[in-house]
Amino acid sequence: MEDEELVAYYHDIYVYAYSLLKSPHEAEDIAQETMLKAISNISSFDGRKDIHAWLFTIARNIFYNKKRKDKRIILEDFSASPIQDSGIHF
Repeated sequence: MEDEELVAYYHDIYVYAYSLLKSPHEAEDIAQETMLKAISNISSFDGRKDIHAWLFTIARNIFYNKKRKDKRIILEDFSASPIQDSGIHF
């Protein structure tokens, strides 16, 4: 499969990413990263799987990794700022 053939699936990947994220900008990031990973790893695609399934798997994994990373950042940010005593006690 040629790189140009893979790019023909960009819109499908974008729509899938948008359904997960509900953000056009984040969906575009996921779709672009999916295409980059697919193009750089095309030699690992053996043709036994449907190309859509392979691309959606890449997109899903990027989405999960992004969510894990975002969760870590939020937890790190929360733990980095000490809670100050507001003086209100119950």
